[in-house]
Amino acid sequence: MDIAELLRSQPLPAGVLLRGMPASDGHEGHLIRQVMALANSDLAGIRCLLFGVEQGASGIPSLIGLGVADDERLRAQLELCRDAIEPALDLELVTRETGGKRVAALVVANCSNPPYVAGDDAPSSLRAGECWLFDAQGMRPATRADLDDMYATRRRCQQLVLVGIGDDPRCELLEVRVPDASQPPSRTAARKLRSAIAAKKTAAAVMGRDDTDIERLAHTRIYGAEVPFRHSGLDTLVRSLRSVADDYREADLHFRFEARAAHVNFCLLNAGTQPLTGAAIEVAFPAMHGLVVATCLHPPPGEVAGADPPYPEVRRSADCFRARSQLGELAPGCLVSAFATPLRVAVDRSFIGQKVAVRYSLVAAELKSPCRGRLRLKFGD
Repeated sequence: MDIAELLRSQPLPAGVLLRGMPASDGHEGHLIRQVMALANSDLAGIRCLLFGVEQGASGIPSLIGLGVADDERLRAQLELCRDAIEPALDLELVTRETGGKRVAALVVANCSNPPYVAGDDAPSSLRAGECWLFDAQGMRPATRADLDDMYATRRRCQQLVLVGIGDDPRCELLEVRVPDASQPPSRTAARKLRSAIAAKKTAAAVMGRDDTDIERLAHTRIYGAEVPFRHSGLDTLVRSLRSVADDYREADLHFRFEARAAHVNFCLLNAGTQPLTGAAIEVAFPAMHGLVVATCLHPPPGEVAGADPPYPEVRRSADCFRARSQLGELAPGCLVSAFATPLRVAVDRSFIGQKVAVRYSLVAAELKSPCRGRLRLKFGD
């Protein structure tokens, strides 16, 4: 997005609003209403809020710039807008340097699923279900007639294809359990090795020498009777402890991305009366600390990942994980999974209670433009 070129447009497009500085903490209600109104309005071209820019005295936009703290606040307010508005809205934050000043645009990238309303997670300053839009008179609450028109627009958009998360093409929010992955095999092995080293040192200090009987008792207490005892010197145990991360690498990957990962898939329904040819879908998970999408399958140690069905092509960039699938032709009424093998998503338990938006883009020869939107994962215990 070229913000400098956008600012040179006179007058500014109807879908571009100048916000000046970010809203102060606790006063984001008007910002959320503006984003909602942009998404609900019948506007051509780009829809965005510009920060670091205000209306000048002559009517020409004036650059005031943003600081580091403003960037952080805008990122937090972007997530607040995503959580506050339902259904899931495709929003992105673009920052640029122009005229020696740092400015930002909060872009409403796709609005194909109106009406957009304040949801249950909206701040207390908004009433759940309230809906706003822009028209010739400015920003105003939506009327019953406005809502009827928006629902009609939604039905027209859904006449061709539905995209859902999980196995229901109408599902926009999927609840996923986050298992405890805090004890991978390497950590368990390291803990037992430390106990064995401590027991060996204690026995040597008490007896003045190695004592096999004491070692056997310690081994049974640490590893259990089902693991055969094998005498090892102290140096051998220390070397094993140092190499435990390498020795258990495959086991740890299998534990994290298979045994303890969420298996996530998407589905598509051709709701039209004509086939969709050359269909392909791409989904994008945000790159966040504690959330990783596996780029390949990780079988148990010593086994080879099966080639049928293949795991999706997953690419990691600085800001997201992208997975793409070629679907070919979708006959009318055809319901298919987006990926032959579900994506493996490893998530820290710090995500419990949070929602994460996943963007999708669907293309087909019969679609005039890509079908884009957001679906959400809600992580639970």
